[in-house]
Amino acid sequence: MTDRPSTAAPDTTGDPRDKSGEHDEATSQPARPASSEAIDADSAEHDGYDGYDDEDDEDYDDEPVLSTRLIAWVLTIGGVLGTAASFALVIEKFLLLANPFHIPSCTLDAVLSCGSVMRSPQAELFGFPNPVLGVIAFPVVTTLGVVLLAGARLPRWVWTGLQAGATLGVVFVHWLMIQSMYDIRALCPYCMVVWAVTIPIFWYTTVHNMDRGYLGRLRAPLLVRFHSTVVTTWLVMIALLAVQAFWDHWMSYFS
Repeated sequence: MTDRPSTAAPDTTGDPRDKSGEHDEATSQPARPASSEAIDADSAEHDGYDGYDDEDDEDYDDEPVLSTRLIAWVLTIGGVLGTAASFALVIEKFLLLANPFHIPSCTLDAVLSCGSVMRSPQAELFGFPNPVLGVIAFPVVTTLGVVLLAGARLPRWVWTGLQAGATLGVVFVHWLMIQSMYDIRALCPYCMVVWAVTIPIFWYTTVHNMDRGYLGRLRAPLLVRFHSTVVTTWLVMIALLAVQAFWDHWMSYFS
């Protein structure tokens, strides 16, 4: 009997070890890292935005020290108080123009007298009542503060414009302080509210811009770190000047 050739079908399944190797190779491929844009978006969604825009500060490597939320509250509260005080001054000015014998609501005595200040030439430095400037400027400050609290990003040019306006404002109110204390010899309570909010608005705008590098090489880390100490000292010194300028009047309350 002769041997018949084998007719068994060839094994087409291949070596199981080969398939296992292919599976291991496929599953061992490392996952692609997420793009930087996706990471940034996820981080912003979970952590919130602090107002620091890296695109505007590519040459500034230091981490910001001052929270944007802090200056947002300063702008919002300061803007609301400044708007209210300026609006009240405008109304009192119109009432005084309509009736020269009108006594403003903020006139308390010979020194705390809005009327004396309103009748002075310094009260209309630009040919119209000074509070009109506040009615225009403070709502803008309030709006910027609210926008920041809502999480919006302000471009660098907005911060620069705010810096210019705040600087002019703080210079103007200091001139008014000197005029009130040493020339007019009277203090306007509503005006003092404007003074008290303009200084923090200017200071925290400046500190924020220095902290973010928006003022070029003008950076003062110590001033940024001790921001509250500086503005508190500033306001206390002005209060002491007012006490000294009208010392006899204040002492009359105790005699």
